[in-house]
Amino acid sequence: MKEGLNDSRTSSESEEKNSDDAYLKSLGYKSELYRGFNAFMSFTMVFTSVGVICSNALIFDYGLNTGGPIMLTWGWIIGSVFTMCTALSLAEITSTYPVSGSTYHWAGLLAKREHAGLSSFICGWFSFLGNAATDASFAYRSEEHTSELQSPCNLVCRL
Repeated sequence: MKEGLNDSRTSSESEEKNSDDAYLKSLGYKSELYRGFNAFMSFTMVFTSVGVICSNALIFDYGLNTGGPIMLTWGWIIGSVFTMCTALSLAEITSTYPVSGSTYHWAGLLAKREHAGLSSFICGWFSFLGNAATDASFAYRSEEHTSELQSPCNLVCRL
């Protein structure tokens, strides 16, 4: 019974892959993207996502000092709404253009032909600069917390 179920699942997966390959071919692309995740790839994806959540704890005291709990609450709610709007838009673009080039490639596809190169260039650099700024701020705040823990006085005072 299980073998028949696995055979039908494998058959439908291969049909889906063939239809995806045909769609990519109609867009003018050859299917080269590896579509499977091994354990290490899954771990790194989850670890990266959790890193963003953990970095919020590093700047929590800054939010309390500058705006208080009202700012943190409404900032989180309003930011979440706009983040969901962005995620839904990107999901729509991803389903329309299923290629592995990410946002810089989509920017080129969605711009006018004469501006496609510039649009991709700007989008790619903004993406890089945003990631670099996020990494720098995370490293800076992590260093502050680590240096506080290294001082013997801080450890004794916290106890």
